[in-house]
Amino acid sequence: MEKVEVNPLISFSRIFPDSDISIDDVIRTLPSKKSIEWISYFLILKYNKSISQPDYKLFKPLLSYINIQLKKDICSYIQKDEENDYGFIDNVALLILLDKLLTVHNDNINELSETDYSNLMIAYLMCCDKRISLNADIVDAINENMDADSFVRIYLSEKLKYYDIEDKDIRVEFIRSMMFKDFCEKDNTFQPLFKLYLDRMNISNWEESKFFIIDLINRIKKSDKHFCGIKIRPDSYMKKYLDAMSVDMNKYRSSSDLDFKDIRDKPIYYQGDNKYHILSFSFLIDKLYQGFLFDFAAVLKKEKEVKEINSYPDLKQRVGDLFSEKYLFYAIMKGCFEQTCDVRISGQELEKCLKGGEPDYYLRKGKNIFLFEFKDVMLNAKTKHCNNFDEIVKELLEQFERSTEEKSTGKIKDQPKGITQLLNVIEKKLDVIIERSDKIELSDDLNVFPIIIYQDCNFDIEGINYILNNRFHELLKSRNIPKQYIIKKFVMFSLTTLIQLEDFFSEGKLDLEQIIMDYFTDCSLSERNKTTPFEKYILRYAKDKGYNQENTKRFNDINNSIENKIIKQTT
Repeated sequence: MEKVEVNPLISFSRIFPDSDISIDDVIRTLPSKKSIEWISYFLILKYNKSISQPDYKLFKPLLSYINIQLKKDICSYIQKDEENDYGFIDNVALLILLDKLLTVHNDNINELSETDYSNLMIAYLMCCDKRISLNADIVDAINENMDADSFVRIYLSEKLKYYDIEDKDIRVEFIRSMMFKDFCEKDNTFQPLFKLYLDRMNISNWEESKFFIIDLINRIKKSDKHFCGIKIRPDSYMKKYLDAMSVDMNKYRSSSDLDFKDIRDKPIYYQGDNKYHILSFSFLIDKLYQGFLFDFAAVLKKEKEVKEINSYPDLKQRVGDLFSEKYLFYAIMKGCFEQTCDVRISGQELEKCLKGGEPDYYLRKGKNIFLFEFKDVMLNAKTKHCNNFDEIVKELLEQFERSTEEKSTGKIKDQPKGITQLLNVIEKKLDVIIERSDKIELSDDLNVFPIIIYQDCNFDIEGINYILNNRFHELLKSRNIPKQYIIKKFVMFSLTTLIQLEDFFSEGKLDLEQIIMDYFTDCSLSERNKTTPFEKYILRYAKDKGYNQENTKRFNDINNSIENKIIKQTT
């Protein structure tokens, strides 16, 4: 398995332990516009970084801008401490620095001098110190000989805090946003609500308003070191969207809790003269779908005639049920498995014969049955930042075993979730599904694979699949399972990965049963391997089979169709 990243982050105090200068003194006189431009270049380097490319290869060329003494001090420290494989470019540290630069913003348009570049590098290294302080020093706490439980107890609570800032797959979010638009056009409930949102937000062309993000990132990725943003024509179709997402410097407020709320809301910086820079690739990509849902809920909340949706949780619940599960998830499952599985039955179809208690999806291939539960749930910010392992586990079980509280109202509500639903299906409903829906005669034992598909990227982290698999098999002991069913270990992975690998599953290049069996063989090799997320294992497995993060057919079809429309409109 790939090594878990617990490498120390290079920082100012590591290199200059006796210095007492403050970051405010360092950045106070820096030209804001060019400083933000250079730091946004760091972001582009990180976003374009290949999986196998070491951080230092990106960081080293940046040292050519700074003064000789500072460069010597940094290089000398790195060479002196050769045992450590450092992290050099950190997204959270960059956001901390951008937040500070935006807070003390000035209108100075001068080019950066060598002194300015040096001060910016010092400021960045100081922000790395701040980043380290936000996460306990897990580098010292974790070692390769730890048992799985001890590792997860330390690692999970630290990794959760800022995991959602990691870069996301723009193509998957684009697919979500375009399929949501298609869903709204067909759904009687959401059609008028979506139309109301477009009207209130003054959006005349939904496809164009989302395609511009892909167009923007593709153009900026091609930027050179001399200008790492984008300069557009005054009449560009992009301008109104860029302006709408640009930080208003008159209203910007520093992120005291380091949630970066203002940058999440407006992840673009306008430099002037029709030049723009991305402040966070992750936050910009969120605008395609997840961030849009917050905006959608905010609009509906203000509308008195909209009675059924009064908050984001209200909207999220309805979207999760009607769109995420019954439209998007169903479509992707069909795309992945229609050609390779003997039987494929959606939860909606199963509900007709079971009258409740059905799984969200049922697949059978030969003697292998795959039972899916789809969970469009999110870990809240309080849990992610609580730094308390027991509280995190409690919330995970609330989300994936049994809910005791209705989130939107706070009322006590006992409701089976996730692994409990899967166990209920196996114990009480599977015989009926096989007899009435699958319609096969039981002559041999059947392998049953329990699976959860989720949306929140925070569930990708090491330890979560491990915790829930252990809990699943603990609960399984008290169940009366028919003897003909051989229950395999529980796995969970993201809908994002299912979308990314749709073509590989459809073409038979990936066999889900084989991947799951190989995964648990890999887990048995060491204590650390037990904590490997199935999410990460399946992607590594796919790469061994030739997957190279290429565009899927679904993405190309959607993207080409919209691109052609926009070209026709602008010519």
